[in-house]
Amino acid sequence: MLRTLAVIFGLALIGFGIIGFMPSITTDGMIYGIFKTNAAHNVVHMAIGVIAIWTGFTSSYAAKLFFAIFGIVWVIVAIVGFMHGDQNILGLIANNPANSWLHLAIGIVALFLGFGVKKSA
Repeated sequence: MLRTLAVIFGLALIGFGIIGFMPSITTDGMIYGIFKTNAAHNVVHMAIGVIAIWTGFTSSYAAKLFFAIFGIVWVIVAIVGFMHGDQNILGLIANNPANSWLHLAIGIVALFLGFGVKKSA
């Protein structure tokens, strides 16, 4: 299950990274008018997506480790995002409160999958 979920997470992240580059969906730097994005943000999502897919095809342990590590990272990114508000994180990655809430939700789910689910699942 964790391996499959890692692949699904990865495909979703790559998909949203690609959507961020589509002018028909992303206008004025906002995906669906809600989530602030820029090229750096899209590339980060796609890179994490590739890592997720790779771990999903590697082993249950790798997928579990991915969710544990990136769950922590996503929660930290959410906290930093809340502190920055509408300002870019590190002066580079687009951010707004909607992004921060989404990152927090993803982080919580990833933490549960990384720490709360048995490896064999």
